[in-house]
Amino acid sequence: MIFYLYPLRKSIALKNISIAFPQYSEKDKQRLLKSCYKHYGIVLVDFFRLPKFKKDENKIIQIIKNKKIVLNSQEYEKQRILNCVPDIEKDKLYNKAYLLQYNFENLNSICWKKGCFVGQEVTIKMKIKGSLKKKLYVVKSFTKKFNSPKEIKYKNQLIGATTSHCQNIALALVQTDKTKNIKKEKNILII
Repeated sequence: MIFYLYPLRKSIALKNISIAFPQYSEKDKQRLLKSCYKHYGIVLVDFFRLPKFKKDENKIIQIIKNKKIVLNSQEYEKQRILNCVPDIEKDKLYNKAYLLQYNFENLNSICWKKGCFVGQEVTIKMKIKGSLKKKLYVVKSFTKKFNSPKEIKYKNQLIGATTSHCQNIALALVQTDKTKNIKKEKNILII
């Protein structure tokens, strides 16, 4: 449906497919292009299905091993942060997010086989060259509660800034070269 209603960069994507797969017939190229748009549509639908809360009236029921666990908005927010899942509104990602910086690869949101997404060329260059200067981390403090957005310092040196928080844990965009000497506990930076 998106293929016909919203043909974003359709001609460019088709040209890229022709370059990458010159042995494919026109029919196969169109089929691959439709598959890319279908994948894009699925990702878009999944994004809009993420739960939105109004104060504490909504709840999420999580089923783990046939046991129902009810999460209110604060518990959900804590789980979201602990699992390093960015929220496009709370983390203010509009027009300033690189997919690799914000953990989208670990969330299986990037398909390296298909391509055909906005920012594909930049994302692939960043992955191949390993030129990721900042990355989203879960940060935990035993001494203070976080605010967002707020700069984070470690040993009086600026290392990054929080994007969203819940009590003493936060998601933070941190300079990757500054994380080497910071204590980690299950991929959580302890500051």
